[in-house]
Amino acid sequence: MCVVRTSVWDALAAAIACAIPELDGHICVDVAPAGEVEEIPNLTIEPGKLVYDPNQALEMAVLPGARVVYSVGAFEGPVAISIVAANVGERETLTGKLIDLFLSTPLRPGVLMVPVTSCPDLGAFAAAFELDDDETNNGRAFDRRYEHRIAVNAVIPALTTRRGVYTIQQLRLGIAPVDGPPITSATMVPPAVEVITIHEDGTFSPYP
Repeated sequence: MCVVRTSVWDALAAAIACAIPELDGHICVDVAPAGEVEEIPNLTIEPGKLVYDPNQALEMAVLPGARVVYSVGAFEGPVAISIVAANVGERETLTGKLIDLFLSTPLRPGVLMVPVTSCPDLGAFAAAFELDDDETNNGRAFDRRYEHRIAVNAVIPALTTRRGVYTIQQLRLGIAPVDGPPITSATMVPPAVEVITIHEDGTFSPYP
C-alpha cells in the first residue's frame, strides 16, 4: 500500500522545485541521506507531530475492482520549511519566491493545495499547507550559511479503502399499468413494458 505521508512530502517538494528552479535537486525531506554533502542553496522540509482529526466517512473515489476510497478525517500538524543560502540577498530572493508560492493561490491565499497522484491504490487527492509564520536565522553568518525558516500547518486527508463495494452502472425503469401483471426480468422487454434508461444528468431515453 502507498505510504501516504511520504507521497505528500514528495509532492510538496516537487511543487516547490517547480516554482523555484534554483532549488531543484537540492530539496531534502526530514533527514538527508548519509554521506551526502550539503550544497547551498538548499531547502529542507521537516514534518512535525501530526494529530488525527476524525470526521464522518466521505466518498472520494471509485476505483476498479469494486473499491471505494473514503476520507474519514485528516491528519494535521506543523511542518518547518528551511531555506539555506550563501548570502543574504540569495536567501531573501528564495524566501520571497517561496512565500509567493503560498500567496498565489487564487481562492485561498496563504493555503497551498498540493495534488498527490503517486498513490494508485488511493486515487488522486490533495493535501493543504497553510502558511503560518517565518523566522530569519543568522546564527552561522560567519560560515556563509544564511537560513530562513517558514512554518506551515499541514492538512493531510485520512483515507481508507473498502473493497467489495458495488455501484450502480446502469438503471432501467419499466412502466406498466397499475392493474397489469407483475414486472419481472422476463417481462421487461418491449413492447410488453415500456423500458427507459435514466442517465446521470437526470434525462432518460428509450431502451434499448
